[in-house]
Amino acid sequence: MPISLKESVKAQDLINEIRLQWNTAAFHQKVLIMVEGKDDKTFYFKFFNPSQSELKTCKGCRKLKDVYTSIRNSLTIECIAIKDSDFDRLNHIRPIDENFFYTDCHDYEMMCLADEQVKKELFDNLAITYEP
Repeated sequence: MPISLKESVKAQDLINEIRLQWNTAAFHQKVLIMVEGKDDKTFYFKFFNPSQSELKTCKGCRKLKDVYTSIRNSLTIECIAIKDSDFDRLNHIRPIDENFFYTDCHDYEMMCLADEQVKKELFDNLAITYEP
């Protein structure tokens, strides 16, 4: 059965890519911010200064955990990880360490919709009356 490109990328491939990148002058002093996927990168990029940080996607939550753990344990790269909490909070699965963050809600989309003003704006954009 054929596998997708996303599935063919292994955690070790991502770790090696990060190692190579952070051995260059352009990345050496940057903080690595790891997220699950490209949609997360699109959402979170606006919160970080690109001259001081670099967002990398890890192509899924399992790989995010593996890559983060490896980078934190074996390398001298300053890094954080942001993972959708999914059901981890409900299942009492704690973050790996102090630099591993879960979203406040199931995922960042639900986190945004938890804000009343965001809901109102969304309804306004859809030309629907918002009644809280």
